[in-house]
Amino acid sequence: MLDSPLEKVPLLESFVRGDDVFRNSRFKLIPYISKVGSWIVKQSVGKKACLVGQALEINYFHGSNYLELDVDIRSSTVARGVVSLVLGYLLKVGTD
Repeated sequence: MLDSPLEKVPLLESFVRGDDVFRNSRFKLIPYISKVGSWIVKQSVGKKACLVGQALEINYFHGSNYLELDVDIRSSTVARGVVSLVLGYLLKVGTD
């Protein structure tokens, strides 16, 4: 949520008003697994930022006061595997 007009944040304005090619070249996922996270999950997720739009299919929806990103993790076999692994560990943690 912004406290100031979008025009006061030029890079964000370019992202919101730009086309999908521009957005895909800018939107990054920066992974973070806490210190108590599983070693296997940390190794699978990694530490490097990823240009999500280059690896996964993203649909953008926007109106006059919002921008929504729908990231399709099914569009990548690798992403499906990582998410499946992470979810498996989350479910295990929930039962411990």
